[in-house]
Amino acid sequence: MKNKSKIKVLLAILMAFCLVFATACAKGTDTGEKAQPTHQPTIQLQPTVERWAPFVSQNVYDAYNQNNDVTGWLTVTGCEIDNRVFQSVDNDYYLRRNENGEYDVWGCYFLDYINVNDGYTLPDKVSIIYGHALDDNPDSEKFSKLKRFKNKDFALQNNIITFDLLYDTTKWQVFSACDIPITIDYIDPNPNSEKYAKTLDHMLKNSYVDFGVDVTVNDQILVLSTCTSNENIRFVVAAKLMK
Repeated sequence: MKNKSKIKVLLAILMAFCLVFATACAKGTDTGEKAQPTHQPTIQLQPTVERWAPFVSQNVYDAYNQNNDVTGWLTVTGCEIDNRVFQSVDNDYYLRRNENGEYDVWGCYFLDYINVNDGYTLPDKVSIIYGHALDDNPDSEKFSKLKRFKNKDFALQNNIITFDLLYDTTKWQVFSACDIPITIDYIDPNPNSEKYAKTLDHMLKNSYVDFGVDVTVNDQILVLSTCTSNENIRFVVAAKLMK
C-alpha cells in the first residue's frame, strides 16, 4: 500500500510539472524569450521602362509601327507642324501620297532620300525636309505655315525646331527664313567648304528676319524647304544643330 501511495504522489508531481512547463511554453514571454519576426526579403524596385522603348516617344513608336518609312517626328511651334516625317528610296513617293500610301495632293513631310539617318543622328552637313505649300499663304496647309517666319515677332518667339529621330531627340536653332533660287544647290548634303559658305551667306543675307545667330561651315544645318508662287524660287527655314 505504501508503494502504491508513493507512486500516486510521484505521478501527481510529474503531472503538475508537465502542466507548468506547457503553460510556460504557451505564454512564450513567461520564459523570458521574445518571438522572432518573420524575415521579409527586400523588394528591389526596377526602373520604369516605357512600353515604346527604345523609340524616343510614343508618337514615333506608333507612327513607325503603322509605316516603317517613318524616320522621325517634326515639331515647329506656332506653325501647327507636329507630325511624322518619312524617308523613301526617292523624293517622289511621298510627294503626293499620305502615310497610308494613298494619293493625297498635300503629300507628307519627308526627309531627302540622299540624307544619311541612323535613327540617332543626322551626320550630314545639310539635312533637308520637304513639305508642300499653297502659294504664299501662311495659313494654308503643311509647310505653307512656315511663311509665318517672315514676321519678326513670330520668328523670334518660335526659333527652336525639334526633330525627334527614331531613338533620340535633336534640336535646331533657326538662323534664316529666306527665299532661295533653284540655281543655288542648297540640297547638297555634304558640300565642300566654298560651296557651303556661299549657301550660308545667301541664307543669312537674305533672311526676312535677323535671328542674331552665328553659323559657319563647321555647323550642321536642317533645312525645311517648300515652294512659293514663283516656280523658280523656294522658301526655306534653316536652323543649325544645337550641341
